[in-house]
Amino acid sequence: MSDLDLSSEACERRLSAALTEITTHPERWDQGVWALVEEATLEDLRGTLDRHEWPCGTFACLAGTVVIQGGYAEARDDSRLHGSFYLVISEAGCDELRDHPWAMRNWNNPQIDFGGLAALLCGLTLEQSGQLFDSDNELRTLWQLATVISHGRITLPAELDAVVTNIDNSRDGAGLADASA
Repeated sequence: MSDLDLSSEACERRLSAALTEITTHPERWDQGVWALVEEATLEDLRGTLDRHEWPCGTFACLAGTVVIQGGYAEARDDSRLHGSFYLVISEAGCDELRDHPWAMRNWNNPQIDFGGLAALLCGLTLEQSGQLFDSDNELRTLWQLATVISHGRITLPAELDAVVTNIDNSRDGAGLADASA
């Protein structure tokens, strides 16, 4: 059995940290992909993951961000097939899923079950994770859902409100809002 802290405080802290990460670094966020590496050498990618740093040229959805921040992602070389690298869940992350089978969503290949592991790390039910990790969610929607799920304990910091508006507007193609307003 693991030492993973699944208290509501620890789970909410992980979710809040991931939301803050994608808000302050939107270039690393794409709600439509769990984890994708565009520019990195395999050695650099593995080194940054070992140091629990964000891998350069990598972007992820909210679930992928939770897993990467938790230190449960590892790099794989797929260059022979697709000319790229990709991230999977580490053996430690797969062990967490096996220890908590209610969180598993991909029984055939737990190494890509980012949604299941992120749900476990954030203390989410199947329904909550389905809503929160939906690929169509805008950033403000993610913050609003986190507020509801946490019963108001996770809220969008006022100083980031304009940033979220700007990010959502730019993703909608409406152009950038004036974040200083």
